[in-house]
Amino acid sequence: MSSRVALAVLLVLTACGEPSNPPADHGMATGDGIAQWRGGSLTFEELEAEARIRLPRTPEATDLETVVAGYRRVAMEIAARSLLLKDEETESRVREDWGPQLAVLEAQAIAQVFINSRLPWSPLTHADLESYYGSHPEEFQQQERRRVLHIFRRDRPGVVTLDALAELRRRAGSGERFEDLAVESDSETRLLGGSLGWVERGVLPPPLERVVFSLPAGQVSEPIRVDGGGILLLVSDIQPAEHFSLDDVRSELAERLRQERLAALIDEYLGGDTPSTDAGDEIGTILGGSAPEDAVLSIGGVELSAADFRLIFAERMAIGGRPVDAVRFFRTVERSLRLAERAAAEGFPGTTSEQQRLEEALRQGRDAYFAAKLLEVAVWRLIDAEEDAVRAFFEHNIERYMSPLGLNLRMLVIEDLHDSERSMSRLEELRRQSESGGTIDLTSAATELGGSVTDLGWVDFSSLQTLPQKIQVYLFEVTGTGFTIPFQLGESLRMIEVVERRDPAPLSFTDARETVRKDFFARHGQDLYRRVLDETLAGEEFRLDEDALRARLWPADSADVTSHQ
Repeated sequence: MSSRVALAVLLVLTACGEPSNPPADHGMATGDGIAQWRGGSLTFEELEAEARIRLPRTPEATDLETVVAGYRRVAMEIAARSLLLKDEETESRVREDWGPQLAVLEAQAIAQVFINSRLPWSPLTHADLESYYGSHPEEFQQQERRRVLHIFRRDRPGVVTLDALAELRRRAGSGERFEDLAVESDSETRLLGGSLGWVERGVLPPPLERVVFSLPAGQVSEPIRVDGGGILLLVSDIQPAEHFSLDDVRSELAERLRQERLAALIDEYLGGDTPSTDAGDEIGTILGGSAPEDAVLSIGGVELSAADFRLIFAERMAIGGRPVDAVRFFRTVERSLRLAERAAAEGFPGTTSEQQRLEEALRQGRDAYFAAKLLEVAVWRLIDAEEDAVRAFFEHNIERYMSPLGLNLRMLVIEDLHDSERSMSRLEELRRQSESGGTIDLTSAATELGGSVTDLGWVDFSSLQTLPQKIQVYLFEVTGTGFTIPFQLGESLRMIEVVERRDPAPLSFTDARETVRKDFFARHGQDLYRRVLDETLAGEEFRLDEDALRARLWPADSADVTSHQ
């Protein structure tokens, strides 16, 4: 789902908290608004209220025309939503297709109204933010980060590896994109254009780290010899070390502290009803290994299967912005369901005022969700009608569609670091023995060094991307079966064995079709979404008074427009 299609979902699939004032019922408005369409209108205040939530704050947002374009898009979305919701079959269709997501949405609405009606909720103050900021300066420091791409070539009989890499480097210097050359890499990161992502110091092996943090942006390194082959490195972007001011982080910090305070309030209220299991131990299974039909939450008459939770989490992730922690999101959903269950047990809503506020919150949330889903369905219909374009997209990007890499992994962990140098030296010795053709037993090594071995089983490429970056880098360096170099992660030493591997193989269009459709959506979703909006509003006489909007956004006596963002 594209980020814009998911915007309405963002408003309802977030952590429960103090709700904002509900937006007006635009479908019935008839006054002289800043935007108008057949049967509806929108005031500047109503438009600005949604635009402040839904438009990102970026350097480009200081440009008035960029802001006006953003407000136009939000106004069109509001108008389209009001028109879509005139469909009398909307609710039954959404309930049939997206019942579990809607159940979570409704539980969150109940929890929100219950909190504001019954619990001693005290909003954050500027003093709260300033106190936390001053007490935790380390949280607002960012190390230098570099976005790194690489090409790895393993040694082959009759091929001089470093010469082959030197030829790739020459081609990059002649204008070929490094990301395109990365399809010739022997690393699984070729599926990502060679990207290792943003890297801070302490992630890469020291010899590679020295190269990465000495390269200027845009320059390809000389070929570097590594175990089993050679490597080229490119630093595409550099983010220097930075200290963020309170103004830089105020909105994100306020949201984070608000959610933490709210979670503590709910947990205190629920008391013994809080869960005893550790979601951190289960969330990887829920997102990856559980059978789709396995129940993962059953609270207050709402039962979510693993497939339901994956879909809800995927919708939240599709919104974009900061990454969402899966465990925290699981807990958010669980808290909402438990609080809604407790509220019902206590006779909530118990007054006419509570009933009215709850009905309004439920209506607004459902409307936003229904409209977002109907827009999404319309976009998918456009994609289904353009099969030739989807197939052409596949053929142009055919190197991306491979059967997934599969690694069968075991991990040795040594928690006791009192003699870490001896343990590290012994692990390095065992690894060298393995590379020389010797056989080593990870369980025996664990017994010798006071560690333990965990069987991680088969892990696919998408699951690898959820592992700590350091583990990803070391695993990608293992070219067949064998062992990563030993490394320290947190307060433990680790070494991972690749017991078996299933290397990627090209897929046919038929086998890759669903993935290709999703990629096509991700690449062209914004254009398709605009087409859906245009088609929805066709004949509805939609118009936006842009001159009046500019005057309100940037009054003649205002020095800049940032205050309106």
